[in-house]
Amino acid sequence: MPGEAQAQGQRQGQRNHGDMVKAHDRIQALHRVLGAFDSFNALLESERPAKHLLDDENVADKISRRLLQPASGKGNDQVCQWLFDTYQTQDPELQLVVLRFLPILCGVYLPRVTTCPDEPLAGFEAVLLALYGAETKARGGRPVMINIPDLGHASLYHSPRQTVGSPQPHVEIISPALEPQSSVKSTKRSVIVGVALELFYKRIILMPSKAKLDLCHYARSWAVKGCGWSSEVETIARSAIPPPPSLNAAQVRGEGSSAALGAALTIGEALTLEQEPLDPLPFRRSRRPGRWDVTESSVSNSPESRANDRDAAWESDYQDDSADGPRVSLEIEVLRPVFKVLGHCLMAHLSTLTLKSAAVDAAKALYARSSQSLLPEAMLASRSLIRLSVGSSLGPSPSTKTRVAEKLEKHPVYDN
Repeated sequence: MPGEAQAQGQRQGQRNHGDMVKAHDRIQALHRVLGAFDSFNALLESERPAKHLLDDENVADKISRRLLQPASGKGNDQVCQWLFDTYQTQDPELQLVVLRFLPILCGVYLPRVTTCPDEPLAGFEAVLLALYGAETKARGGRPVMINIPDLGHASLYHSPRQTVGSPQPHVEIISPALEPQSSVKSTKRSVIVGVALELFYKRIILMPSKAKLDLCHYARSWAVKGCGWSSEVETIARSAIPPPPSLNAAQVRGEGSSAALGAALTIGEALTLEQEPLDPLPFRRSRRPGRWDVTESSVSNSPESRANDRDAAWESDYQDDSADGPRVSLEIEVLRPVFKVLGHCLMAHLSTLTLKSAAVDAAKALYARSSQSLLPEAMLASRSLIRLSVGSSLGPSPSTKTRVAEKLEKHPVYDN
């Protein structure tokens, strides 16, 4: 047994050494692509270079600027080549770095391929095909299915049990089997982009807040692009919230049955009666390109305000938010993972107010778009997010967030 444990430790050490070599190779390759950046030496000296590369805001800004250039995405794009080669290393930590830039890549790719269908974007498509091919191989030609129990039969907890024949679970296909693709055809584009975004969602708990903000920003931009009603999003989104039940004066004063009052109140009414709405955070344009920061007068010493200051990076300069131009095609294959990401941003314990606000804005825009396009599945999903957002401002208390952060530091999810 001691010999086996020693051999296992040696194998683990060899794997860690191999991961370090891969990370150093990709960091040096990135240095050749981007040129000098401040954290280059620190990344090479780090014990976990891939993890620190994922969280490096300086490197993220440089890569984002390159992806947002008008000439990006071509076949000779060095950043896209670096992303493609990095994902092919099969190293999970390095693959996270690639997925971190997927929202910006898709945010630039979808409007551009809509505006100029004949424009060659082989660089962007190579990265998307790498993600799609990896997921196709992982599924092994099998669809993703779930078993839904037959609610017409009594469960194990019913007493007395009444069995009528053998219960047959209903099998529902969430995602059909994926076919290998060598190029991004117009008929398969939504499936390929949707699979890539699904991979982003699967690892979203490990993603920096900035990557989540990017996806919220571009989801809203996709929804309103080319739509004449873009200025009426708030008005259309109000129809997603049911009207509150009428309350008489005695109920509002607290008279009568408290149970009846609790049954009558919706989350929105509870917020109206029990607390004042939060003032919006004042923003000022940052010295950093494409960023907005919280003004100094709004910054306090609380963890919540510090998190909002760090994550206040609404990308107004990244992409044109106007409604001009052709409408971006949003198939349900693309929207499903987007809705999952928005749900995480809205309900996750560590989500900041800035991130929640961005998720709500995206959900409202998608609800307006799906209402105009008559997409029932998208209407239901976006409406549910809007209704959840009515109570999301309650959120966990700062002390709860602090406890969750301390647990993550002691038992980091990244190591799992």
